[in-house]
Amino acid sequence: MDVTKRNGDIEHRVLAALQDGLPRSRTPYSDMAREIGISVDDLLGVLGNWQRDGTIRRIGAIVNHFDVGLGDGAMVVWKVAAERTAEVGALFAGFPEVSHAYERQTAPGWQYNLYAMVHGATGEAVGRTVERMSRAARVSEYLILATRKELKKVAPRYVQLPAACRGESRNSKSEVRSSCRSIDDLDRTILDALQFEFPLSERPFDIVAERLGLDAGLLWSRVEAMLDHGVIRRLGASLDSRKLGFCSTLAAVRVKEDLVDRAAEIIGRHPEVTHSYLRDHEFNIWFTVIAADTAKIEKLLDEVRTALSLEASDVLNLPMTRMFKLDARFMARR
Repeated sequence: MDVTKRNGDIEHRVLAALQDGLPRSRTPYSDMAREIGISVDDLLGVLGNWQRDGTIRRIGAIVNHFDVGLGDGAMVVWKVAAERTAEVGALFAGFPEVSHAYERQTAPGWQYNLYAMVHGATGEAVGRTVERMSRAARVSEYLILATRKELKKVAPRYVQLPAACRGESRNSKSEVRSSCRSIDDLDRTILDALQFEFPLSERPFDIVAERLGLDAGLLWSRVEAMLDHGVIRRLGASLDSRKLGFCSTLAAVRVKEDLVDRAAEIIGRHPEVTHSYLRDHEFNIWFTVIAADTAKIEKLLDEVRTALSLEASDVLNLPMTRMFKLDARFMARR
């Protein structure tokens, strides 16, 4: 189902606003409805429908995981026999340290087919988790692609608005690695509630405060402080791009170390690129692409290859074939 083409103007306007995140307000849904010229009941109806059909995976706080004690992470790629991918993928999805687990297409010279994002307090903790995963799955062929640097991290843009109609996106800035702000037990309780229990209501923060037995003003002051310091990266929704009619892929390029900055700039200028990381491997820049169709993805990758004077073998295009887990909620209370 293509949300951008079905049910006309209202859903199109909701998507255009939602991709920029929720307004920073105690009444975010009412403010968003006012911005796009619909009633709050209509907005909540659309969002509720999207939650039920899976277009919205979740809605609430997007948390900076470094601030909740997960200071390191890596993408781990595994070489798994085709007949075992479903079994092993489901096993990996059961590890709480894993936020993402996918099966992806292979490529010439690249036969890794299962991918897992593994988080931990330190690199050593990540390594221990990977060892446990390897033993549990009885899979010994894998690579740990540690993150050296975050190059770009922005929310996908599904609706491109004319420049004259486009304000500054609530998600337009790349996200910081750490806020350098300590959080206390009350902050952690609030973070968990906003990640796991954020309601569709005209006054969602008041409902969360009531659930936690807190004064609503106190809760909102804590939320504002965590937004100011980047502990909460944004308030918004995680959307399923496939249900919106879009295609996506994970790509990688192999560039010389002295070309990394130039390559990062060339890759990052494409609005279809939402995440980009420098990783420890000869394929050293990895990035996700979300576009209207596979032809546009292939065109973008060809433009990157040409701009960087790369060979075809220096570029990987690894579309997902199966998802086992996508859950970027990070428990603050441990």
